[in-house]
Amino acid sequence: PRPRLHPSEKEREDMINEVKYSKFVQEGHIESVIDVYELFKLYMNHRPYKGIDMSCLQEALTTMNANFGLLSDQPIPRRKFIQFLKTEGDMMKTRDLIKYLAPLFAIEDEEEDQENFNLPEQIDLQAFLHKHLMLRQ
Repeated sequence: PRPRLHPSEKEREDMINEVKYSKFVQEGHIESVIDVYELFKLYMNHRPYKGIDMSCLQEALTTMNANFGLLSDQPIPRRKFIQFLKTEGDMMKTRDLIKYLAPLFAIEDEEEDQENFNLPEQIDLQAFLHKHLMLRQ
């Protein structure tokens, strides 16, 4: 069977409780908001122990390309890729997008290149997975 990409109801409840009570002992209050770094830590602690199957990621990339009317192996124009990240799913503001892309694409001056994010003209999703996210098959 393929690994699940989404947590079960019980797993979600466990994660919510972990966030709620993360600072209760030290600070005496229940937490209701976390930043993206806390979210990443939470994901890392609760991700499938065998990791995500590369075929699942490949399927997601194929779907993303299909949304743009492209074949699965065609690169996505930078403008469409940025627009997708800003408007689909968990939409990102420009400053957040810069914060998350900076380490992946060597953005040194966060004020300098807000329109293009130092991304190549065409985003090859396979190269993005392997070169920038350092995922192996």
